[in-house]
Order: sequence, then C-alpha cells, then structure tokens
Amino acid sequence: PARSDLAEAWHECEICYDTVPLAATLALCAEGHRFCAECAWRCCESALSDGLVPACPRAKEARCGTVSRQVARSALTRWLTDPEADTRGRMSALASWGVCGAAAAQAAAAASLPRRASPSRACCA
Repeated sequence: PARSDLAEAWHECEICYDTVPLAATLALCAEGHRFCAECAWRCCESALSDGLVPACPRAKEARCGTVSRQVARSALTRWLTDPEADTRGRMSALASWGVCGAAAAQAAAAASLPRRASPSRACCA
C-alpha cells in the first residue's frame, strides 16, 4: 500500500476542539456526528443523570435525533477505556457510582450504564 494509506485519520471534536485519532471518536447519531470519547460520554451522562434520553449535541440545528442505548453504552465503554480521557473526572465519577479499581474494567466490559451521575459533571451541549 501507498504510504498515505497507512496514515492515521484524525478528527477535531466539535465540543472540546481536541484533535484525536478517528478511531478514538464515536458517532452519536444516525447522521454520523462524531465526538471524542470524553465528550461523547459526558453528553450521554448529562442527559441520563437528568432522566432524559441522550441526544446528539448537534440535534438542535441538524435535527439528527437521539442517541440509542447501544451507542450510550459504547460511549461509556470508550470513556472508561480511553487512555487520553480525563482521569481525575473518570475516577470521581466511578467513585460516585461505587466503582473502583478492577470493578472499572468489569464495568467497561459489561458496558452497563450508571445508576446515578457524578454531581460535578456539567452538560457539554
């Protein structure tokens, strides 16, 4: 293959403006709007903690709709396993859910949604 075929694709998150590998992003809606693992999970977590169905952060202008339960689980799994994610925020959230250490790996594997969210998290949308 050509050298350019081996280059890794990058994506700028529309929420935090970080440039991350495309493989470290997640499409939250059917339209394919992609966000970094950290922002994708924060959007889902914010809605879920308020008892709402998560929506893509671009839903207001793009009318792309809600985030499926499967995609929300994927966002949580990516956030738990992403080495670039906010470690302090992740540990705080996990502690508030009663999850720590080895249990975090089990939670990532099971991709279960939290029962309650960390009160220190803010909506990213």
